[in-house]
Amino acid sequence: MSIAALHNVTSQFQQLFHNVNSEPLSLIFITIGVALLVAIIAGLAIYGMFKLVKVVPQMTTKQFVMFLIGLALFILAIGIFLP
Repeated sequence: MSIAALHNVTSQFQQLFHNVNSEPLSLIFITIGVALLVAIIAGLAIYGMFKLVKVVPQMTTKQFVMFLIGLALFILAIGIFLP
């Protein structure tokens, strides 16, 4: 297929969709995508919390202190990058 034939085919498709306003459709897709990402992140966070509740009582003191240090560093990082 030559470049000219490809250009003819694509220009015909552009003429079909020339009068279609795609902005509301794109906003709907963006909203659905963000909602799915938030739902997945929330589900993973809840799953992690249940796993954490099972693991924390079985930790040694050293592991628990390291966990608290990691949690503190994570919270500090969020505090630094959030503003």
